[in-house]
Amino acid sequence: MKRFLSHTIILASVSFLIIPLTINAQAVNTGCDPQVSVCNPIQSNTFADLMAKIADAAAKIGLPLVAVFMIYSGFLFVSARGNEEQLTKAKTTFFWTIIGALLVVGAFAISLAIKDFATKL
Repeated sequence: MKRFLSHTIILASVSFLIIPLTINAQAVNTGCDPQVSVCNPIQSNTFADLMAKIADAAAKIGLPLVAVFMIYSGFLFVSARGNEEQLTKAKTTFFWTIIGALLVVGAFAISLAIKDFATKL
């Protein structure tokens, strides 16, 4: 469990290091000069646009994590070799990966529904 937690912390740390690079790249592409004015890194002028950007960011971070944990749980199944304790660990990891995938997809769907609702106001 400690090893699983340490891998999760490392993966989250790397993700949080990549996000500012993506935001900075978007600011450069819009032609905003940070030395002259305050740039809007989100590039959203409405609430609906903000919700769409948040949903997109959550999907871009969450879905690769789900894929990594699916591969990890598959590795646990293969490496168990019939050991009941290892199989239980693999099943638990797979179960929580599916729950996480449902949460990511559900959050994406809810944010798109909020965006659609906000657009129609």
